[in-house]
Amino acid sequence: MWAWGFVLASVVGYGFIAWLASATDLGQDARPRFDERVFHLAEVHRLQEVGVLHDPEGSRTATTPGYHAVLSWVARLGLEGEVGLRLVGVVFSAGLLGTVAWWLASPRRGIDARLGAGLVGVLACSPYVVGSAAWIGPENAGWWGVAAVMLLCVTAPMRGVRLVLVGLALAGLMAIRQSHLWAAAVVWTAAWLTPEPADRAAAWWWLRDWGRRAQAALLGVLATLPAFAVVAGFAWVWGGLVPPNFQGGVIDPRTGSLFPTNAGTNPAAVTLALAVMGFFGPWFAAAVWPAVRVRAADFGRGRAVAVVAGAGVLAAVIATLPMTTYSVADGRFGGLWHLARVGPTVAERSLVMIALAGLGGSVIGWMGLALPDWRPRLVLLAALVAQTAAQVATLNAWQRYVEPIILLMLIAATALACAERGAPAKRWHWIPIGALAVVQAVLTWGALR
Repeated sequence: MWAWGFVLASVVGYGFIAWLASATDLGQDARPRFDERVFHLAEVHRLQEVGVLHDPEGSRTATTPGYHAVLSWVARLGLEGEVGLRLVGVVFSAGLLGTVAWWLASPRRGIDARLGAGLVGVLACSPYVVGSAAWIGPENAGWWGVAAVMLLCVTAPMRGVRLVLVGLALAGLMAIRQSHLWAAAVVWTAAWLTPEPADRAAAWWWLRDWGRRAQAALLGVLATLPAFAVVAGFAWVWGGLVPPNFQGGVIDPRTGSLFPTNAGTNPAAVTLALAVMGFFGPWFAAAVWPAVRVRAADFGRGRAVAVVAGAGVLAAVIATLPMTTYSVADGRFGGLWHLARVGPTVAERSLVMIALAGLGGSVIGWMGLALPDWRPRLVLLAALVAQTAAQVATLNAWQRYVEPIILLMLIAATALACAERGAPAKRWHWIPIGALAVVQAVLTWGALR
């Protein structure tokens, strides 16, 4: 099966980068190496010395300790060197890619190996995924949990074993990265959609039969209670949603000085999410063109154009509301914010970011048309809205917090659209996805050199 081969190749590739980064100066000035040295490796060694249950409020990272606890246990067994811990950490990245790959390779999806490998390749070659795979950091462990929750929710009704599994996955995710609590909204949305009609493409069926839907939604809420209990437990110990060292400022363990705090809000995160969708979305939109063509014939071409254009205009209007110029002090830097730095601006608004956001809105409308029914549309939309809302609640609008979830949503939507529409989409639809994976790999390598 191609999924096994892809995951094995990724593990070897990430392991090689991890070794190369230690043997050379590869990535020495990159953010993953900085975070590893300042935060994550220090926390692993702290837990190795004091134990996981002792002094939890002394954490040197802003996350729950699951990821660092695992590495600290490995370090206690003697594998405490930097390279060794990096290689152990690759397991979490393999879990992320393996979960996505095996979901794509399922016979229920019915997509060919070229498309499946290309879709996972786009994620695997993202600089933010590579950074957490080749250096010590909990990001990919967190995205693994997000992928598990989202893929469980997007494909089938939330009943029985599936509901239990998604609750366990969310609780495990909270033990690694509490900032992903927004994923509970995805579970609630999927639960609300559980009473399904025979024709899932029928208009507005998810707004009917409120009694049964309320009961299903209640079960969804109950399934997420363990996750909330995990977060509440750590919040009680810490005296807040992050450890004391990160309340009111971030303490540099090397110097004891403060980094700028991440407390606050940043409405520009909405523009960034839409812009990232606009940057990556066209590649996926090209892949699902046959599905959109079939859907537009049923829906009406005029109405289909109105949906895509209207979504783009709405997104562009929303993107004009916050200030979107490049600003380190205001948390708008890195990634696509570099385009805002060099592009034209009007009244503290980046025209480049507004244009990309408008394109992102059109991509959302386009992919919505490509999807076969309302479950994936609403579940993926809930993921986008919930994650973006969580980002608005923090000061820094950074692409590393946005790009992986956008890619996961586009991957799921593309796979479901292509699987549904069958043979017409199987001749060439892997080409734009494969091209994007190559572009991602080149950009990532350039960023690390």
